[in-house]
Amino acid sequence: MANYQYTSDLLADVLFRSGGIASGDEFETVALQYLNRAYFDICSGSSVVAPQVREDWLWLRSAQPGILRLFPTLNVTVSLTTLETAGTFSAAPTYSVAGDFLQIDSESEVYTIATHTASNANFTIRDGYLGTTGTKSGKVFRLDYALAADVLRVIQPLRSFSMAALTPGAGYGGDFRIHLIDSTIMDEQWPLSRTRSVMPEYFTYTANRTIRFNAASAPAGEAYRHVEYDYLVMPAVLTNAQNEEPLVPRHRRYIIADIALALLFSDKNDSRRGELAVIAQNGLHALQLEERRRNRTNSSRAGRIYPRNAPAWGNRRFFARYGS
Repeated sequence: MANYQYTSDLLADVLFRSGGIASGDEFETVALQYLNRAYFDICSGSSVVAPQVREDWLWLRSAQPGILRLFPTLNVTVSLTTLETAGTFSAAPTYSVAGDFLQIDSESEVYTIATHTASNANFTIRDGYLGTTGTKSGKVFRLDYALAADVLRVIQPLRSFSMAALTPGAGYGGDFRIHLIDSTIMDEQWPLSRTRSVMPEYFTYTANRTIRFNAASAPAGEAYRHVEYDYLVMPAVLTNAQNEEPLVPRHRRYIIADIALALLFSDKNDSRRGELAVIAQNGLHALQLEERRRNRTNSSRAGRIYPRNAPAWGNRRFFARYGS
């Protein structure tokens, strides 16, 4: 119990301090639920006992960035029937384009492809085709992408390493970053009917783990693009399995138990709930200060670049010479 390393330690601590026993207490199931509530509160960056503590915890950051493979636009020929949802590709896409968008040349309407199987010529659109029956040329483009299944929150702009990001006239900022914007701005500034096939520069959320770009990555015939992103991990539910460890730094895991105990005391109408809430708040503030201290540089020369073999002191200026 004193180690606060495993979930079992935290649960035993909550039960002991609540006047229960190490296991079998009538509040054991509830205590585990409150441990999870406290745990997810902390990881989300704002707890109910200390709403003013808002942090993107470094210890919750994924060790590996997420990666998205952006698909280029496809030039297609399709057969469609007025007011019908079924359609046929003349040449079947080799991957599923379900969820992608279809726009017929010289038509402003954009259709969402509802169903399609890789290498299959048949597809359906979400609503009936509004044009005249016939075989039409057009394009299929993808704007929506699913983030990694364990994403809690993206914490930085997305990054592209493609030189296509610097294509003249693409409107890209030139820093290889793709920035988050509000969905209302996305709809106003980049309507689907005017989607361009260039590297995107903005994205917005369409669901909890789904994002939409403001452009379709690349023209038909060009290569896939890669985009990566840093994110906070969605923690797994604590089940009290053997040797199960929360992601909170070990020396601060007692905060999970303190918050859970305060919630449990509230359920039991225990007069100590206010005292425990203050203790939990202080613990969260300590965790926040520690996080900010670790992220703060201790050097006044942070970020400076010095030529090789040059002394890193003073304001002396150095010049590089090239050629003979």
